[in-house]
Amino acid sequence: MRGLPKYRSGDVVPIRPLGSELPNAATETLIRKDDLEIARIVLRSGEQHAAYNAVGHVVVQCIEGLVKVVLEGIKCELKPGDLMHLTPGTRHSLYGTHDSAILFLGMNPVRPQPEREPAAFDNAEVMSRDTGPGSTPPAKPTIKSNSRPSSS
Repeated sequence: MRGLPKYRSGDVVPIRPLGSELPNAATETLIRKDDLEIARIVLRSGEQHAAYNAVGHVVVQCIEGLVKVVLEGIKCELKPGDLMHLTPGTRHSLYGTHDSAILFLGMNPVRPQPEREPAAFDNAEVMSRDTGPGSTPPAKPTIKSNSRPSSS
C-alpha cells in the first residue's frame, strides 16, 4: 500500500497525536506482514482519497483532526478517538476536513494455494535425461576374451 514498513513484530509503535509535527508528517506504513497492513494516513485539509473497495476487513481510527468518510454514498465524520470497521467489499473514500492523522488497519484475505497433482512423467524420458550431457555416463560393459593362453 504505502512503502516499506517502519516497525516489526514486537516493536512498540507510538500512535499518539502528532500535534505540532502533523503539518510536516507524511503517510507511512507502520507494519505489513502476510495479510495485515497497519498505516498512519495523513490527510491534509481538503485532501480526498479516491473511492476504494476494501478487499478484506478494514478498521479506521481518527487519531487527530476531522475526517469525512463516504461509505457507498453515505457520509459520516470521524473525530479523534472514533473508530470505524468496514467489511470486505465496502466502497469507501476519505476526505480531510482538517489536517488529520488516522490509523488504518487492513486485512487482505490470504488466498489458499491450489493443490497440485503430482506430475505424471514417462520413466523412459527420465532415464534418457539421466544419461544426457553432464550426467555420469553408464558403466562400459566388460568384454571377456575367448582366447586361450598359448602353450609353448
